[in-house]
Amino acid sequence: MPKAIVKNSKSNHRGQCFCGLIKFSVTGETFWSAICHCNSCRVTSGAPIMAWTGFMRKQVKWKGPARKEFPSSEGVLRGFCGTCGTTLSYSGHKFGTENVFLSTTTFENPDVFVPTEQVFSCESLAWLSLNDSIPKVDML
Repeated sequence: MPKAIVKNSKSNHRGQCFCGLIKFSVTGETFWSAICHCNSCRVTSGAPIMAWTGFMRKQVKWKGPARKEFPSSEGVLRGFCGTCGTTLSYSGHKFGTENVFLSTTTFENPDVFVPTEQVFSCESLAWLSLNDSIPKVDML
């Protein structure tokens, strides 16, 4: 995973789940923002793609009830709201225990986190066409 710094992400940002019970804030710069085409992200989100923005855990503050976490594969935890089901976070040993990836669309201003790449493009749905100027990577 490249350490692509996302422009205009140097500030405080807030987000929440759909029902508003779980809120979060992040301080500082993200190190990665991407669109994921993998089957796991599609099925767990119920969407054709998932957008993720990466931060160090120490940058993220959570408020409200604890996220429910589901081990979707070996070494991977996916966090979600136990009330409304909103996908909130992803963490995996392969990316370092100090990092967490937040669902980009749960931020109040998701437009700030412009994706710098598309990952697992080899698993992309045949009928989905996106901005081809965003580099594609088959695997991480």
